Amino acid sequence: MNTLTACVNGTLKPLNEVNDPVFSQGMLGVGLAITPSDGRIVAPCDGVVTMVFPTHHAFGIHCDGLDILIHIGIDTVKLNGKHFKTFIQEGDVIQRHQLCVECDLQQILAHHLNTDTMMVISDKPKEMNLVLHDDSRSVSIHDSVITY
Repeated sequence: MNTLTACVNGTLKPLNEVNDPVFSQGMLGVGLAITPSDGRIVAPCDGVVTMVFPTHHAFGIHCDGLDILIHIGIDTVKLNGKHFKTFIQEGDVIQRHQLCVECDLQQILAHHLNTDTMMVISDKPKEMNLVLHDDSRSVSIHDSVITY
């Protein structure tokens, strides 16, 4: 069994409870959300960075045949990168727990935006059994949240 660990410290939330239909209805894939308690977003696995949005609020990782999207906040694209700092680039080989993005949660909240951070697997192979550990509980970046 392989695992993905939490990409941020915070509280787990089922994806269908996220206040954005694109995520809550599974349009981008299966996954979960974490309401962050700090602004340090880390890699949930070893992998390769497949993309970093120019606005720094989202990035992709390819890991063990999975494409994982980490999306920080809801409608945070409107901030145009303000209050976000990235430490990765497309093509980087990264390690689990490596710092990828720092964001200022207080500033994001001051703009009346939601900080829920989604971990979405966009291309789960049909034969892969995926277990989401998305019960509402506190997690740290060392806790397993998805098993496959």
